Order: sequence, then structure tokens, then C-alpha cells
Amino acid sequence: MTRPSLPLEEALTIGGHVVRVERFLRSEEKLKDYYLESYQVTARACTDKSEGSWKPCTLRKALRVTEALRDACESEIQLLSLLTKAGHSNVVHLLDHYVVSCAAVGDTPRWDVFYLFAESEVRTLADILEEHRRLGTHIPEERVLRIGIDVVDAVAFLHRLRPPLLYRDIRLRGVVETVSGSFKLFSFISAAFPLAYGFSQDQLSAVYEDLECFTDRDCRSPEMTEVQYEEGVTEKSGAFFAGLLVFRYD
Repeated sequence: MTRPSLPLEEALTIGGHVVRVERFLRSEEKLKDYYLESYQVTARACTDKSEGSWKPCTLRKALRVTEALRDACESEIQLLSLLTKAGHSNVVHLLDHYVVSCAAVGDTPRWDVFYLFAESEVRTLADILEEHRRLGTHIPEERVLRIGIDVVDAVAFLHRLRPPLLYRDIRLRGVVETVSGSFKLFSFISAAFPLAYGFSQDQLSAVYEDLECFTDRDCRSPEMTEVQYEEGVTEKSGAFFAGLLVFRYD
């Protein structure tokens, strides 16, 4: 699914904001049956009619999700709202959202979910790496360091929350660069709270089902690949992939 579903210059209302589509960024299948489109847009509050009130933002659209994924998206929206209130420069800030039913697939109801973010996104780490590979150049060391600092700082912020939050999408397409030059974590549908040791066999089955549904095989730390009763799944998983991402990017 590479063709954008929203035409350029289209105006639409997302919650309490009016949005104008400026540029299609990308489309990807982040999870099974979870297609996510990203756009550069300008937005203003519906109550602010002045022309100078338009601000550059990012719009994401999850296309035709199932009821289960809609519920996961709504949980993600609640989490993003809490993170926005807490505030961190390397975690995206949610401005608004909108959930709407769309055409069913057979007898299965479907929904579109819109996320409006305050930052204007440029590209993902994967896009930057691909550009340097195409040009046959190396990423400057100071830029690799900047990426590492931003990602580790964001992960540390999530781990300091009470309870801590595990960001389970630390990969090249799970981190975006904004027009300001900073790097941010942006997709929290895979985020989860740590799993303490001492869980039951029924809980273990649920953990594996959750990992299979909401994480990519390449984004699972050793403790996620083979969950141990004695250890659980802790903040170590986030630290593992923050380090691995920088290693891959160097």
C-alpha cells in the first residue's frame, strides 16, 4: 500500500484542528494488518481563523484497522496524551486525534485512526541511512552521536516514569528526524509496561501472544525472544535495542 489515501491540499478536520495536507512522506505496514501513512501538513485550531495561525505538523493515518487494533490505537492515544503532558524533547507531542468508521471488509467493521503531532517530520533513520548508502558516503560521526544521545535520552525518560514504559519499536523506522534536526520516538502502539518475574503459565501465553502481535521479530531483545520465569521482561530490553540501533547506524 504505497499510494497515499489523502490527496495533496486536501483540508480535513482532526478533532479541534483544521489540517491541510502538504506532502506525503511514506506508507508502511508496521504490524500485521496495521498500515500507517505519514504526511507533512499545516494545522490550526478550528477556533483560530487567522491565516498566520497555521503551523507545520505531522499527520499519521492508520488505515482500515480492525476492532482489536482500533482499541490498541485508542490505548496508544491515551498513552501519547500522558507523554505529551509529561513532555520530553525526544518524544513526539500529540496535538489531536480522530477515530472514524470506514467501509467494512466483508463482514468485518473497520476504522481509520488519525494522529496529529506538533512536530514537522522529515524522515526516518532508515531514510537517512539509505541516502548515504546510495551516495556511497559515511554518516558523520557527530551525527551518529547526536542520534544516539537523542534516542538514549528518550528511552531513559520512559524508564524513569512510574511505572516505567518499554518502547518496543527501537529500530531504524521507529525513530524520526524533525525539521529542527532532533530525533524522536514516534510510534507507541507497541509500548508496554515491564513484566515482573513470577508470572503464571497463562500469563506467559498472553505475553507471547502480545509479542507476536505488537512487536517485530527484529525488535525483540533476548529476554523477549525466550521469556524467562525468573527474569520477566524489564527495562533491559529498551537499553539493549538503544545500543543495538546506534551500533547498526555507525
